[in-house]
Amino acid sequence: MVYQWIKDLSQNCSPVAFKDSYETFRDFIYIDDVVKANLMTLESGIYEVGTAESISFGQILDEIKLQLNKNCSIIKVDNPYKS
Repeated sequence: MVYQWIKDLSQNCSPVAFKDSYETFRDFIYIDDVVKANLMTLESGIYEVGTAESISFGQILDEIKLQLNKNCSIIKVDNPYKS
């Protein structure tokens, strides 16, 4: 999804997002931190990996728009997946 938003915005297309993107939160983590945690697990056992901070998909989309200096509208569609 993030890749598609970057691609759409880079091509000056309006990104598509679910209507509930600002109410859907996840704990995103940087891949290097996951690799480090996996290496630590090999040495010491089990680790739970996360940032303990959640962010919405809408917030991520807003940040991508900011970083790419784009001010286009978002096409909002219904989320076909029920929570």
